[in-house]
Amino acid sequence: MKKDLKFPIELGKRVREARKAKGYTIEHLAELADMAPQYISEVERGKKTFGAENLRAVSMALGRSTDYFIYGGGSDDPKRAIITERLASLAPVDQEQAIKLLESLLNIMRDALEAEQND
Repeated sequence: MKKDLKFPIELGKRVREARKAKGYTIEHLAELADMAPQYISEVERGKKTFGAENLRAVSMALGRSTDYFIYGGGSDDPKRAIITERLASLAPVDQEQAIKLLESLLNIMRDALEAEQND
């Protein structure tokens, strides 16, 4: 696959715009995402990009989907943004617990729907 040379610049612009829309400083975003402020700054300037784990952390901190940062535009589902924002407000260890609980709840809901359809 051919490397997209514009991607780091586009990613940086989207991160900066989302951060400013939340009213966050680089330092605050770095704290929420558990990263160095310098790293966030370099991404915003298009000098570096995020790996998968860091992209996920920034997405959660800013209440945006990873797809938004990778592909831009699109219509982020407002309900998904609410869930993401609420998860981002938790400590990382609590985020993992919340995700496990959510997955369990979704499994219970799927099982109940399947049972209902089979009756």
